[in-house]
Amino acid sequence: VVSNGANPEFSRPMDKVECRKQLGLPPDGNYLVFVGSLKKWHGIDRLVPLMPALVEDHPHLHLLIVGEGEKKNDLQQWIDDKRMGRNIILAGRIPFEKVPVYINAGDICLAPYFEEGLNETGISPLKIFEYMACGRPIITNPVGGLDTLFRKHEIGVMVHSMNPLDWKTPIRELLANPERMKTLGDNGRRAVQTHYSWEAICKKIERVLELLISSE
Repeated sequence: VVSNGANPEFSRPMDKVECRKQLGLPPDGNYLVFVGSLKKWHGIDRLVPLMPALVEDHPHLHLLIVGEGEKKNDLQQWIDDKRMGRNIILAGRIPFEKVPVYINAGDICLAPYFEEGLNETGISPLKIFEYMACGRPIITNPVGGLDTLFRKHEIGVMVHSMNPLDWKTPIRELLANPERMKTLGDNGRRAVQTHYSWEAICKKIERVLELLISSE
């Protein structure tokens, strides 16, 4: 299997306070970031209801959601009903060149997947490699081959459960450990530079093609 990758020169670590200022976001507190389409199988809609409980412990915690999709209207309605507009920000669709700025505004990046079928199809989400390239720690479910990536490079935390409620403790624990957040983020950055840059991915594809040609 040849995975997706990222461009470590385009997606790169930036100062989070400066990124927040650039985006007009409150500079203080912690930010959880999700980038992706707002569709059922991406699962961010199932994590949003955790925010009231998380905010009780971290009053200045924000969830920054970047992307469009079928779940956006439902999410906005929930945010309005629960009066969570100060803590949950729907950024909508943004130009691709702005994606690293949004990622770097955050402390922890989220990649929730709650569909069991992904274990059969496998996944290689671009967002994971862009998070890694920006040097941000990631929380995800170990589905579709992600467990191998996370164990090999120690880039984040895996939640071994399909119950969204089980994400609360890992989020709280990682927020409470800035040193670990930095270590995981640094690990991800190095992994992209060494193994998952588009140049490295192209070399892997080239080797596969060479093997196919030589076997004919």
